[in-house]
Amino acid sequence: MADFGSDISTFPDLDELLEPQSGRRVLLESVARRMSTPRGALWWAPSYGSDLGAILDGPVSDAQLRANATALQQQLAQDERMLSARVEASYVAATRSLRILVSITDADGPFERVFTLDASGVATLMEAA
Repeated sequence: MADFGSDISTFPDLDELLEPQSGRRVLLESVARRMSTPRGALWWAPSYGSDLGAILDGPVSDAQLRANATALQQQLAQDERMLSARVEASYVAATRSLRILVSITDADGPFERVFTLDASGVATLMEAA
């Protein structure tokens, strides 16, 4: 099994027990943070983040979805724990949210996860694609 490091869970909120997480969970929480952090929000990492939820502030076009999915995919390429990553985003009008399919290949092989993201920037991980 690949070593993705360990971290305290901050997804969806800080784990009150401060129990360390490991495995792919650490990697997936990193994906959620990248997709919900506005670029430039971290002074020590000004190019970090893609803030996909920002496109939900107005009308959502297919071109915006593709551009923002590409931006997140480029963000994920910066994570050395991933051998490759592919991102597909679709708009869910009923909930004014995004459905984001992330296909990752890591040292343990390929896998997919689905996230939803709303206008408040809250990402939700769905365990199975």
